[in-house]
Amino acid sequence: MRKFNRNAQIYILGTILAGLALLVWSLVRFQAEGAAFMLVCTALASLALIFKVQGSTESTHYNVSFLIYAFSFLELGAEKTFLVIFLSNLAEWARYRYPWYLPLFNASSLTVVTALTAGVYAAAQALVPPSAFSAIALVLAAMAVFTLANHLLVGLVIWFAKRENFAQSGVFDLFPLMFDFNMMSLGAATALLWQSNSFAVALTLLPVYLVYNTSKVPALERKTEIDPKTGVFNAGYFNQEFEKEFKRSNRFARPLTVVMADLDFLRTINNTYGHLAGDEVLIGVANILKASAREYDVVARFGGEEFVILMPETSAEEVFEHVDSIRRQIEQAEFTVPTSITPIKVTMSFGIAERQGHEQTSKLLLHNADAALYHSKLTGRNRVSIYTDTGYKDLFAPLAASACPANLQPVNRPHRRAHR
Repeated sequence: MRKFNRNAQIYILGTILAGLALLVWSLVRFQAEGAAFMLVCTALASLALIFKVQGSTESTHYNVSFLIYAFSFLELGAEKTFLVIFLSNLAEWARYRYPWYLPLFNASSLTVVTALTAGVYAAAQALVPPSAFSAIALVLAAMAVFTLANHLLVGLVIWFAKRENFAQSGVFDLFPLMFDFNMMSLGAATALLWQSNSFAVALTLLPVYLVYNTSKVPALERKTEIDPKTGVFNAGYFNQEFEKEFKRSNRFARPLTVVMADLDFLRTINNTYGHLAGDEVLIGVANILKASAREYDVVARFGGEEFVILMPETSAEEVFEHVDSIRRQIEQAEFTVPTSITPIKVTMSFGIAERQGHEQTSKLLLHNADAALYHSKLTGRNRVSIYTDTGYKDLFAPLAASACPANLQPVNRPHRRAHR
């Protein structure tokens, strides 16, 4: 959690503490009645989280667990729903092993939202005269409160972490709002059907199936933003995100750093071992770059053997050692290809540039990062250079004997751009 700024850390920890306090309160008041049914709801919610559908970004997902939470809320009450939420998120963590704070924050924020919804629902029931219409209207209102409050809490953590307002983060966009509200409403309808005729819940299965498949559409659209060979973002998506981040950095006077990276001697690998071997190396290097990036960084293939990393809220000096760590990981990695008896070892050169002021254009920032990369290439490769107004700052790393595949080191290393 150290990658988040102080405000984001305080918000995340505060939400976790509030959620855990509600969980302890529910455990103290726990009654065994309905415990078996609660475990069934927990199992269903766990499956829904494990088999969730990726949303429009890698960090967003659509899942039908909200249906189970709404059902639990009306059938078991808020206190047992707290347990369903925490246990199902624990099951998801056991499956995917996310960093510890992610499932805790998700479970805690949902628990806080459930408690808020329960309070509003109880207060509204006390004020509104009971009738068939008011009963349904209050349930729908409660589901709306849950949906809006949940998106508010998620939007706040994005605001604190990335300084993106609600419009920029998209947490209040129509589709995600309506998807979650629809899941909550289906869960509430299932609970009401269960109370009148348990067999009638079969009527909700078809809508759930249709909604679940509809939720896959944003992920399919996402594939148009991904480079098919390496699995990182393509240049089109990078340019789009780069322009947005550049404008945001200018508006709030926040740091923004671009890292250009170029694989050394890929042409030599292609000529010696074949293009399929070169593709394997590209994929392996892309995986290292992606795994080393922070959640809100953008790693993209810029073209050929060149990659780019967009690093918001970070200065060039701050990423200097981090980028060199990536360089060392690539230098130490071994890539197994069918056309070579021994694994191939490669190196990568990096150039770093930081946004320098309101007078600078986004095109110039990219040019500066590219110039720093070119400097790394010209001065020996397998190194990191930072662009500055007075020249370049180097993190020197001598080219090891393994920088090129075995028996492939050229006697005269070309310096022309075409021979990267």
